[in-house]
Amino acid sequence: MTGNRIFRSTTFKEKHYKHTITFERKFAFINVKVGINGNPHKFDFMFDSGSDGSVISKRIADSLGLKTVGIVHARDLHKTSDRPLVIIPELDIDGLKFYNVGAIVLDFDPNAAFNCVAKDGII
Repeated sequence: MTGNRIFRSTTFKEKHYKHTITFERKFAFINVKVGINGNPHKFDFMFDSGSDGSVISKRIADSLGLKTVGIVHARDLHKTSDRPLVIIPELDIDGLKFYNVGAIVLDFDPNAAFNCVAKDGII
């Protein structure tokens, strides 16, 4: 499955499209608490309306046992490289559930300033 098809594989069962989501502002960024696969722990994700796709940290992907389903050629601020793709079976934001969410796996530098904003991923 190609990266584009994986990113378009997300499904949504919500019938009512008005939903209030709790968020926190960190610096100039919007952060949301995200549940993954029914895990009781809520993860810190940055909400980025301009992102081409979702990102999950390698640490979280490994701890949840998410398997690589493809590779995507991705660009960040510094370079372009091949990155693994995973499918997140269920992603929950304040009760709003998304299914089969494609996400690029990145190994976040533990010393990077990004960790002050969203240490677990981007949606």
